Amino acid sequence: MSTDPATGRGAKPTLRSVADHISAECAGIGEGLSHLQYLTGAITSASTADTETTVALQELDRLTQTAMAAARALTVLASRLPDEAADEPALRDAIGLPSVADRVLGTRPQSLHSVDHGKTDFF
Repeated sequence: MSTDPATGRGAKPTLRSVADHISAECAGIGEGLSHLQYLTGAITSASTADTETTVALQELDRLTQTAMAAARALTVLASRLPDEAADEPALRDAIGLPSVADRVLGTRPQSLHSVDHGKTDFF
């Protein structure tokens, strides 16, 4: 994404760049879930896990695989999307969390608090 010399901001996000960034977010979520799954599995050995814990660990594995599958699908989709401008305000509003919106839209961090959304990033 290039910088607009008039505003000093990055160029408007495109449908392709947004899909690429969402793919990266999904991959990051999958990696985080995989790490959590590893840590949880290490804490809870199979011999001491009750049925409820086993089901919860299987659900964590399902979420991990789903996030990684979504990332792969979005990568393919992004490669086929046009480089036309995305509706940045609508996407920012839909996402809600300012730090996630900044990453997805490929923009510089706006703020940790969004007055428009009433949501604050604390992570």
